[in-house]
Amino acid sequence: QPAMRVRIDLNTVASFDLDKELYRLDGFDLKLDASGDPFNGRAVGMRLQGDSVIDLQQQLAELKQLRLSLADLRATGELSASQLDSDLQLAGNINVAEFDARALLHALGQDLPAMARANALSKVALSASLDGGSNSLMLRNMTLLVDGTELSGSMGLADIERQALRFELRGNSLNIDHYLPPAEDKPATAASQGGSSSQTAPEPWSNEAVLPLETLAGLNVNGSLDLQQVQLTGQSIAPFKMALEAANGN
Repeated sequence: QPAMRVRIDLNTVASFDLDKELYRLDGFDLKLDASGDPFNGRAVGMRLQGDSVIDLQQQLAELKQLRLSLADLRATGELSASQLDSDLQLAGNINVAEFDARALLHALGQDLPAMARANALSKVALSASLDGGSNSLMLRNMTLLVDGTELSGSMGLADIERQALRFELRGNSLNIDHYLPPAEDKPATAASQGGSSSQTAPEPWSNEAVLPLETLAGLNVNGSLDLQQVQLTGQSIAPFKMALEAANGN
């Protein structure tokens, strides 16, 4: 649950040295096709290619010359894991060529809400180094491009189990208005003097919570965002600096 069907195909040249506890998969080609409820009836295909080696005597595993394709997304990178049987350590890098994030989510059966800019999130690219462990994963030396906005710095989960989000980002300009819901077309009304001409009774006071306090209290976030300029509801803020800290309900 939820219902899902998966087909996996693997082609590779495998060599095992059992005495040295050394295992290699050269030129592996892994294909995965999935469909079902999580994808709203769509079929999703992923392909991962590269070389891998696992050395249990050295407690080391490596994935080299990785090439990943998922719908129109194309990524390359490398990943190594050390101290496999104790304090797992991860290191590597990833490069994601420019792709259409809206089209990718649609291919995965997830549709984004309408935005003021019709082609918002259509140009996204990423490059970063990776480091982490069994309970953490961080992107460092990161460059993220989103529709002409360039962000650099680091971000990730310092503690996956506690969902401890950490980020330190810098960038150029960001127009938030592009990602807000489209403006509703309202009929023009004649201006009147001496107060409102509306005959509609005011809405009664609501006792509904204004903020999702329970969700906010559960946040574990520490980060900063420095941008040269931000546009929001037609207003320009330059420079824009934000620092955020949330933990233990505060």
